[in-house]
Amino acid sequence: MTDQFNVMREIVGDEVMERALDHLPEDMALECRTLTAVGWYSCDAINRYLFAVADVAGRDRDEFYDEVVREGVRRTFNSIWRILLRMTSDAAIVKRVPLIYSKTYDQGEMIGEIPEPGRGIATVTGWPEIPECEIRALAVATCSVMECAGRENVRSRWERTREGARIYLAWKR
Repeated sequence: MTDQFNVMREIVGDEVMERALDHLPEDMALECRTLTAVGWYSCDAINRYLFAVADVAGRDRDEFYDEVVREGVRRTFNSIWRILLRMTSDAAIVKRVPLIYSKTYDQGEMIGEIPEPGRGIATVTGWPEIPECEIRALAVATCSVMECAGRENVRSRWERTREGARIYLAWKR
């Protein structure tokens, strides 16, 4: 989350970030003000803050959300991880996406699979009320991880399920 907050700050500036906090309930504003890399945070607070930042900046919420998630993931994996990911098989990457999910979310779980070369499926279960913006963020983030791993033409589509969501990925190696 800290990478994503830094991305937001670079895009819109400190003033917009501060003004957006005024649009949140006091407890959520405090949660966003005290964000650290090692804490657990409410998805609702983070999402409401991100949308408030987009609104105050006059940006389209979905486009802004996607931009922040995409760049935040790239920064997170733009170190030694990028080199390691490039040497890792598709199956190993998709198999580890659930681990990344579990370090990010405290609701539900994710299972990754590769039904055929160049295709992957990430399934979220145990979170039937997952917000649409979280499904979109997961799809964008998963694509970004695959791009950091050197996969080309990465695309995704997603659908809601009774238990959560399913994200379909396609790429070229």
